[in-house]
Amino acid sequence: MSIPYHPEQGTILICDFKGFIDPEMVKRRPVVVVSPRLRQRGKLCAVVPLSTTAPSQIMPYHYKLHTDPELPDPYSAKSHWVKADMIYTVSFDRLSLRFKEKDLSGKRIYDVRIIDKIAAEHIKSPDFSRFFNRENGNIAGNAIGNFAYFLLLTLFCYGLFLT
Repeated sequence: MSIPYHPEQGTILICDFKGFIDPEMVKRRPVVVVSPRLRQRGKLCAVVPLSTTAPSQIMPYHYKLHTDPELPDPYSAKSHWVKADMIYTVSFDRLSLRFKEKDLSGKRIYDVRIIDKIAAEHIKSPDFSRFFNRENGNIAGNAIGNFAYFLLLTLFCYGLFLT
């Protein structure tokens, strides 16, 4: 069931990536909302996926997010890796809240999580200092440095550095 409103930044939701093509995300998985509500972008928001699998090489755009208490099954784990290099703009129709149980009347009780401000800052402002040339302040002339610059611009465009 899709969400009917723009979720708050930092909210953990479930995203159905069905229809995407490998090596993109292609299955249902938890995501963190990173975009603020933009009136001109109705029914769209930017998210970064979470994974229980650690990256083969940890980069500044990865972040180990501790979830306490754990997310409901099948996403339960003590921590998830934020894959901020895989930012997506998705329709609200792909997003849903995970429900954890039903109350006595049979009504669903949803697991609504918003990550803490410290974790949100790590996701929004990764440490890219090692990609900059310390002698002249320019971005290193390599693919990773270029990707870091692109990611910084993307995050800035979504207003993540505005407080």
